[in-house]
Amino acid sequence: MKALSKIGLTSHKKEERDEAASLKRAMEKFSFSHETDLSIAVQLLDCAIADLSAYREHFEESKQAAQGLSEKWGVSKAFENTRARKVKAHF
Repeated sequence: MKALSKIGLTSHKKEERDEAASLKRAMEKFSFSHETDLSIAVQLLDCAIADLSAYREHFEESKQAAQGLSEKWGVSKAFENTRARKVKAHF
């Protein structure tokens, strides 16, 4: 909570401030249970980390599978490139 408050007060980026404020509101509304078993939460987080790292290791295979599906369905297989941001010059 303190970290979210600090980000909300010190960040120069509006998106970061807004996201920190919304996360802080969500955390304030969240009801914490005394019966929560932290070992189960740790196990679930470990499983999630393992799944994400496995996906990251096999990303090229997933990308090739997506390209194969796009050819099969007749959809353009070009991935979108992010456009270059234009910075407005203030003089």
